[in-house]
Amino acid sequence: MVKSRPFEFVFMDVGNVLVSDDPAAAFLYRKLYEYTGGEKRWTPQQFFAARLEHVKNGGDLWSFIRSQVKAEEFDAWRQKTRSELFTSWEKYSPPIPGMGEVVQKLARFYRLGLIANQPTQIREVLTHRGLWHFFEVTAISEELGVGKPDPAIFLWAIERAKVDPKNALMIGDRIDNDIVPARRLGMSTLWLSLSFEQRGWVPQDEFENAYAESVKQRCVSSVAPGSPEEKPDFEARSPQEVLDILCPGIEEELTPQTSAYES
Repeated sequence: MVKSRPFEFVFMDVGNVLVSDDPAAAFLYRKLYEYTGGEKRWTPQQFFAARLEHVKNGGDLWSFIRSQVKAEEFDAWRQKTRSELFTSWEKYSPPIPGMGEVVQKLARFYRLGLIANQPTQIREVLTHRGLWHFFEVTAISEELGVGKPDPAIFLWAIERAKVDPKNALMIGDRIDNDIVPARRLGMSTLWLSLSFEQRGWVPQDEFENAYAESVKQRCVSSVAPGSPEEKPDFEARSPQEVLDILCPGIEEELTPQTSAYES
């Protein structure tokens, strides 16, 4: 039997929680590789070695891009590549295996919402996969003009949900963008830390394989808490562990379901 619910409202991130960020990131890195000269300058392995060194020193995808693109060309480059990427957002945002079922099951016991740095196209993607309607509050950065880790996007979601932060939980893959800002507002937090393989995307060529080897060594989702203040209340290493934490005993009451999200 499912125990009493520990929270009234559960908010979820999207990237590396509901969809894999890897193909979109690989797309952007490939565009950057081509911009910097491609094979005329360096091999994919050399390119991603530079990326790895950058992120080990605290950088991320966009700060690495900024370090390689001429300052006067950065805004135009960013706008062009993001536009191309977002027009095929479903292709570049494949589902995380198992998380569609997690959403379905959580929705039986909790009010659900999204707090995510995503383009507006994520609405269509999650609608097509049969998931969007499960979320009562949807705080999408491009629609609101503010993104994580800015507390404003969290406050917007909390206010729309009409829930006390202490009765809300944030599920996210990043300590800096999800866990820390939610904790500062009094929310409980669950860090979903999935391996590259668990995220489900399979590289198709040499460049994508070089990307995979690099992010397996270091990516923003794998950066652990740096202090006690950053420590999440819960940590899950698989979709099943999310259910074990939030819905213990759920298998006694729910039967497995298949959604378009899992197909």
